[in-house]
Amino acid sequence: MSADVPIRTPDLTELRAFEAAVRLRSIGAAAKELQLSQPAVSKRLRQLEAVVGFRLLERSPRGVTPTEAGEQWLYSVQRVLDELRDLERAALQLRGRPRPLRLAASAVAAESLLPSVLGAFHRQPGHEPVELIVCNSSLVRDLIASGRADVGIAASGPGEDEESPTLADDELVVAVPAGHPWRDFAIVPLDALTTTPLILREPGSNQRAVLDAQLAAIDRQLVPPMLEVSSTAAALQASSEIGAPAIVSRLSLPPGSGVEVRPVERAVLSRRFVVLVSGRRPSAAVDQLVEALAGSSV
Repeated sequence: MSADVPIRTPDLTELRAFEAAVRLRSIGAAAKELQLSQPAVSKRLRQLEAVVGFRLLERSPRGVTPTEAGEQWLYSVQRVLDELRDLERAALQLRGRPRPLRLAASAVAAESLLPSVLGAFHRQPGHEPVELIVCNSSLVRDLIASGRADVGIAASGPGEDEESPTLADDELVVAVPAGHPWRDFAIVPLDALTTTPLILREPGSNQRAVLDAQLAAIDRQLVPPMLEVSSTAAALQASSEIGAPAIVSRLSLPPGSGVEVRPVERAVLSRRFVVLVSGRRPSAAVDQLVEALAGSSV
């Protein structure tokens, strides 16, 4: 057999593990979503890399990110999984069951906003089942634009998506670790913020884009960060371990976490989580879900 021929076809469970790990930036989070143990997901990812013959993920204590090859291959994997979902939906319809509505939501919205909203929606008579896809805001927009999701919840900066219903308002704040001198501030001075290496979300995230854009609007920019991470949990952990402040979303803070946060002087670091709808003609079920989301704004 030629060395160029894969040893076997990738298994669907391996593809699902890879897609979830990239989307959630965490093998542990992927395992939780897939209802598998973390070692089982790690094993599937190692098997998949052996099958395709190249490394798919960069692993670190703070999570995983796709390699350049993994990023390119991800799009093919997503197409396969999308086709499989369409196949599953067709089977449900042929059995007389309704097609689930596909709701794509950012991690912050999924964890902080949607549990109570979807709970109330599911208590309504005649509701359709909902398939929740958790990913970053950029991918939410891609899924909506391509019609692969019916409804989306994405973060939006000032002046964006003005016609879209608001699910919640959010603020970017500074998480200040124990013992740091900024604990003495009621408001973090702008000069201190822009001259101190901070822990920030990764480039390409909505949180980072909003932060950079709103500081640029007042002719300011940050010095290079001390560390870039892919989630609030990673930011808070790094802040505690390193002793450096982190910029985080107020909505993403776990309830009762006790994290000390401070607003920033003169900077209005705000954003909204908005409800987006696919360009396809919405069904009554989609309208019902959008109405439930828009009517629950906080």
